[in-house]
Amino acid sequence: MFVDKDNHSFIPFRFLSGYAGITTTWNATEKRMDIVKKDVKLTLYLGQAAAYINDKPVSLTELAFSNNGTTYVPLSFVSEPLSLELKWNKMASSLSLKNGETSKS
Repeated sequence: MFVDKDNHSFIPFRFLSGYAGITTTWNATEKRMDIVKKDVKLTLYLGQAAAYINDKPVSLTELAFSNNGTTYVPLSFVSEPLSLELKWNKMASSLSLKNGETSKS
């Protein structure tokens, strides 16, 4: 996970792939990321505020970005539509994602 100076959280795009039935695709030409879980499709573009939830436009305040070969997506954009529960462990300074019985730290 990455936290910026404004305390916004981001997770690696690849972290979502295969977690809790989520599929991800990357279109390098368009710099587009698609994240799909059942009937929810999220689309966002590297470095752009334009994004979509089920093909309906939304505007992001935190943008997807790349750093040292890793692409990060805003956690706030993916957690709610994908029904991911977030749990912060202050003692360990770690974040856990939970979806039903499936969890990932």
